[in-house]
Amino acid sequence: LKFRKFDIGIYTVITSVSPLRVYVYENDVLLRFCSKVYNPFDAEDIGKYVVGDNYTPTWEMPSLKKYYIDQKMTFRQTFDAYLRSLGKDPQMIWETIKEIIANVCCILLCRHSHALIYALL
Repeated sequence: LKFRKFDIGIYTVITSVSPLRVYVYENDVLLRFCSKVYNPFDAEDIGKYVVGDNYTPTWEMPSLKKYYIDQKMTFRQTFDAYLRSLGKDPQMIWETIKEIIANVCCILLCRHSHALIYALL
C-alpha cells in the first residue's frame, strides 16, 4: 500500500426502507489502488490520487502479493493480514465502515421520508 492512494468497495444491499434493512457482505471487499505513486503530488496527474478504470489490482501490489497470490487469500483477508503485519487491528476499520454505512443509510432514509411527506402535502 506504500505510496498509493486506494479505495475499498463494500458490498452492501438495502432490502427494505420501511423498516430500514441493510446488509453488508463481510466475507470480501474490492480493493483498488491508484495507477501511480502519490508522491511527489501533482494536481495535474489525477492517476496519482483518483482510482480510475485503469487501477492497479491487488495482485500487482508488492506488499500484498504474498497474501493474495501465495496464500490464496480473498481481498479482505489480504488486507487484514497486511494490517496485522503492521501491528494494526483490522476489525477497527471494518466496524468504522459499517457505522458509516449505517449513518449514510439513515441520512438517505430521512431525506427520502421528508421528500415523501412534502409530496403528500
